[in-house]
Amino acid sequence: GGGGGGGGGGGGELKTISAVRDENIGNNGRTDSWSVNATISNILRTRDPWYTACGSTNCKKKATGDDAQGWTCEACGWRGNECKRRYVGRVQISDYTGNMYVDVFDDAMTKLMGELSADELSRLKDVDERAFGHTLDQAGFKRYFMAIRSNADEWNGETRIRHQITHVQKQDMLAEAYQMLEAIRRASPQA
Repeated sequence: GGGGGGGGGGGGELKTISAVRDENIGNNGRTDSWSVNATISNILRTRDPWYTACGSTNCKKKATGDDAQGWTCEACGWRGNECKRRYVGRVQISDYTGNMYVDVFDDAMTKLMGELSADELSRLKDVDERAFGHTLDQAGFKRYFMAIRSNADEWNGETRIRHQITHVQKQDMLAEAYQMLEAIRRASPQA
């Protein structure tokens, strides 16, 4: 079944991670939206959690180049000396029923990183690799309400379900406890 508690912020029915697997969420020919109260248990570090994006205000496409030669966006034709780094990563989330990996993009990842932008994190990595690692560590093991969108896609002839965080909100444990208490009171027979 689903899960208890609450968090607001939309995102569909509140579910547990095991319910998402049991109900095969995202594998029904359409995009499913759901939400979960979960902890960030790992930020994948196989590569930097950002990409170099176009420096124009209206385009978020990948920019190519470097700081010495300048940057170019093939999508919109922008050229400039500074690109913008935007988060794109994968994190493992966990609740009391299990864990799963989800994709996370710029707005949500900025919140997970305590409002630290991808540009700021990139600069930190350039000057202090240890502090960079510590900053990623500090983002983990915090509880959040997350709205997630799930759908199936094809990759190398294989169907896989992708889960993406669309909204994240730091968990207010006291408010959640009061919501649970109120739900128990409503569900309890009156004496």
